[in-house]
Amino acid sequence: MKSVGGRTDTTNRGGGKLLSVLLIILFLAGAFWIAKNGLTLKSYPEPPLTLVDDSVDKTIQVAAERGWLPCTGNCLRLSMPGWHHQDIAGHPPSDIWMTYPFAGGGWTAYSQHHIGHIIRIYSDKPAEDIGNCPVCGGTGWIRKDANAKK
Repeated sequence: MKSVGGRTDTTNRGGGKLLSVLLIILFLAGAFWIAKNGLTLKSYPEPPLTLVDDSVDKTIQVAAERGWLPCTGNCLRLSMPGWHHQDIAGHPPSDIWMTYPFAGGGWTAYSQHHIGHIIRIYSDKPAEDIGNCPVCGGTGWIRKDANAKK
């Protein structure tokens, strides 16, 4: 103990050294485990970002070959039925669309550029894109092994 300004300092100065030693031991134990058991991180090529051969089915097949599945969340994804080509001003004819009708004869369409987004559907007003899916992070895809049971 040391007297500081008339008061006695009772702090434990040795705790930091003990923590450092414990962290080094944990690091070395982890390094030993990795050396013994091996550590492999699977590297997945990205899923297709555009249609493959202008085909939804072919795109899903190529994604599966690369280790990806359509998202299992409640987002817009290629595995949903209803994708179609549509003439929409300012967009190339290669875009595909999912159309959501609402009361009064109106409709809203979202292209493949919204895959992985949550689309809120209403019966009396236009559907709206409310943002990225929490399951896939807005990509529309999940890794195959992330869906596997352990």
